[in-house]
Amino acid sequence: MRSLLLFAILLFAAPLLADDFVLRSGRKVSGTLLNANEKPRKTYRIKLETGGELTLDAETISRVIVPTQEQRQYKELLAKMPAETAENHWKMAQQCLEWSLTRERKFHLEQTVSLDPNHELARRALRHKRRGDGTWDKQSVINEEAGLVKVKGRWVPKQEAQIQIAMAERREAENQWKKKAKMWRGWLSGPRRQKALSQISKIDDPVALSSLIELFRKNTDTELREVLAEVIVSFDKPNATAVLVEASLHGSRDLQIQCVRLLEKYGRHSARARYLQELKSKDNKLVRRAGYALGILGDEQAILPLIRSVTTTHAKYVGGLGDGRLNAGSGGLSAGQTKPKKVDQAFNNKEVHSALVTLTDQDFEYNKQRWLEWYRRRSTPPNLDLRREQ
Repeated sequence: MRSLLLFAILLFAAPLLADDFVLRSGRKVSGTLLNANEKPRKTYRIKLETGGELTLDAETISRVIVPTQEQRQYKELLAKMPAETAENHWKMAQQCLEWSLTRERKFHLEQTVSLDPNHELARRALRHKRRGDGTWDKQSVINEEAGLVKVKGRWVPKQEAQIQIAMAERREAENQWKKKAKMWRGWLSGPRRQKALSQISKIDDPVALSSLIELFRKNTDTELREVLAEVIVSFDKPNATAVLVEASLHGSRDLQIQCVRLLEKYGRHSARARYLQELKSKDNKLVRRAGYALGILGDEQAILPLIRSVTTTHAKYVGGLGDGRLNAGSGGLSAGQTKPKKVDQAFNNKEVHSALVTLTDQDFEYNKQRWLEWYRRRSTPPNLDLRREQ
């Protein structure tokens, strides 16, 4: 059975209500279209809701809003609502729920509680909450009084809201720096190149760091990377130090030198840990580059690791011309391809040696045993047997 039997009687013979004709000027005319079958449309003949007729050129109409059947029925029902009472508004709200008219339903629910503040069903439909003293109010009001703030549809404590807002602002700022970085990439190959380099060199906003690091990693432009390296290292952040360390290990010789000097200039001695680790690398190039960096950044803690790496042994592949078998070919016999042979090769690491001389004022060349003997005499740590070091 329908929730509004009283109102349904009024709907039985209800005529269709007017459409809304929106003019390009923004004005709206309500009425019924009399020449609906006109094609192509040149005019709108409208029977006005207020009485009379009006003919408009089609060019003057921007759009026509045609109410749904439910909206038409609602308007008719609203016009015949018996009285402005809480009960009648509640019945209208129930009917709007059946017709899925959300906005209209909310209006009638609010009118219901305005006329009857203790109408529990309407209060709950509006998602109001009852206070401890029995009065009702909007959940938002109660939440605000409790010190909560709404952020992206969720009510959270003010402190958490401040954190979320700050994070959102930071993300927005980072996105703006990404857009600028993209713009500068476009300028580098044109007449604005020097302007791009100049603007990059003046950046002092830490929020820009991630965009600068990305620009540094994705470009091989020597001049650009030199400018970026200077800016990046000026931020005392672990990821800023890390990107310069990586560049010093894998970049060009000139970039290696610049990055290490910048690490020294800005006191980023935390980079030592990575260089000490690379002294044990299987790649002799990384061992030598780490030695070079430690010669500039190192302290006494680097001496023993440097001694251990003054000479290192690395795998090398040789051969690979033939496998010793003979293959029949169109012109006779030929030797088959051989697999390369893995052999160990010893390397004297001059950068490591140079770092040792710098840090110790000693020079035992590449004689690891003499270096170790000197180090033992100088300061032998407890329980450390250096005789096993070769």
